[in-house]
Amino acid sequence: MWLIKFGMVRRLLILLIFFLLFGCVPNSEEALLQMKTLEGNWSSSGNVLINLQWKSIGDSAFKGRLYTLLVADTTCVEQFVIFKRNDSVFTQLGNCEGYLHPQLLLLSKSRGNLFRFENMDRPYPNRIVFELEGDSLFVFRKENSRGNKPIEFLMKRN
Repeated sequence: MWLIKFGMVRRLLILLIFFLLFGCVPNSEEALLQMKTLEGNWSSSGNVLINLQWKSIGDSAFKGRLYTLLVADTTCVEQFVIFKRNDSVFTQLGNCEGYLHPQLLLLSKSRGNLFRFENMDRPYPNRIVFELEGDSLFVFRKENSRGNKPIEFLMKRN
């Protein structure tokens, strides 16, 4: 009798492990479709004023540019590329001179309006989070692997 129970427990554990390995992978098509909301011009609403401009590049990529406005000057701070490769979605950061950091951040969590990109082997930031709040607001956050050293902006659509 206990062998039958042990066999059932073993099967349940195998199913649970399979689900944890493959059931939590974000769907790249759905994630990119939801992230289309980012397209357009955004401005922060806090003490530090930044602007973020997102444009679609075909059906499976976005390009973002983070910049500040100082008097009459526009200063570019960094660039982002979000793209689909096979069944995964990545983001890549770079400077405004065209250099893109070679280490990608993988979309590790996509639930509802929350998109979390991570790469623990990369220098700061190890994690970038976009949390959409409707069509006209989103939270943009960069942080290290433990969620420390966060830089967070509440962005409003222009």
